[in-house]
Amino acid sequence: MNILHLINYAGSGGTEKYVLTLLRRQIAAGHACVLVYNTEGPLVRDAQEAGAAVIQLPLRHILDNRAAKRLAEICREYGIRVIHAHYPRENCIAILAARRLPEVRVVTTSHLVFACDAKWRIINRIFSPHNHAVLCVCEAQLAQLRANGVRPDRLRVVHNGVAPERVENPAALREEIRREFSIPQDAVVAASLTRYEPVKGMDMLLDVARILQKQLPEMRFLIAGTGSEYDAVRETLRREHLEDFFIQAGFRRDTDAILCASDIYLNTSRSEALSFAITEAMSLEKPAVITAVGGNPEIVTPESGCLVPFGDARAMADAIAALAADGNRRAHMGKCAAARVREEFSEEVMFEKTMEAYTEA
Repeated sequence: MNILHLINYAGSGGTEKYVLTLLRRQIAAGHACVLVYNTEGPLVRDAQEAGAAVIQLPLRHILDNRAAKRLAEICREYGIRVIHAHYPRENCIAILAARRLPEVRVVTTSHLVFACDAKWRIINRIFSPHNHAVLCVCEAQLAQLRANGVRPDRLRVVHNGVAPERVENPAALREEIRREFSIPQDAVVAASLTRYEPVKGMDMLLDVARILQKQLPEMRFLIAGTGSEYDAVRETLRREHLEDFFIQAGFRRDTDAILCASDIYLNTSRSEALSFAITEAMSLEKPAVITAVGGNPEIVTPESGCLVPFGDARAMADAIAALAADGNRRAHMGKCAAARVREEFSEEVMFEKTMEAYTEA
């Protein structure tokens, strides 16, 4: 099957990781894949290295007929049978393109959980009947997407998946990263792979750091990622003398190494669908302390981590402190976390269910 993935920004976040995971799996299974994008980012190179054709296409707005016409031409050129669109603008343009190609199916994945406005409810009622399937990455999205005007019989839940056993020598990576950031080998490290954006709750993360820096000054936070709030957070850390406690690793391609260097995984999101970073950390036997939003409660059980209300920095700090004080509990929860990922959130299951959605009648 020839498959085209359509995405506006070919960046490095969770959605791009989702696209790359599918591309790699699909190509390995013998399918031909094309990545069409608007704004260039790390995903372009990654897709090329995976064996996909990559094409840049301006995507100006949801009714961009020029883009739809060009997309239809690309589909004819590459013999595309499925357009997998990521995010609403891309989905609308894909559906406009498919009007010229009756043999092409349009599948879209909803990567976010939020209530849309009246305009988008109308758009969804108009466009979603033309989708072959609308994939939800968590159960939490189902009711919201129905309320958002998406046609219910198009909805399918396909959880994000990760490769459970992908790191050969986690102990060596742990030592290497800790040396890089001058972190004592015996210090308890809480890590997060995040974007420095309001939705990711950087304000809550800073509040948790403030509490724990006073309570457990020998601990370290190791935070990988970039975003619009990066410099503001850096200035806050400098002003409050937290730079040694809260380490900004910046953008990293070696995120598994960052996770291997940690003992606990943190997520302080205000809103979340189904985070790849959480499941990646759990697959590496890291207990997760995360906010109880979106799909997060579908990932973590009491045996594998802790859920806290968004905004309750004290509750999160207390959960982290309890884990920091009990290495045996951390180890047990980490084993349970890895087992849960193998059973429920594997790449193989995600790939198989996605391919079923492409081909089902």
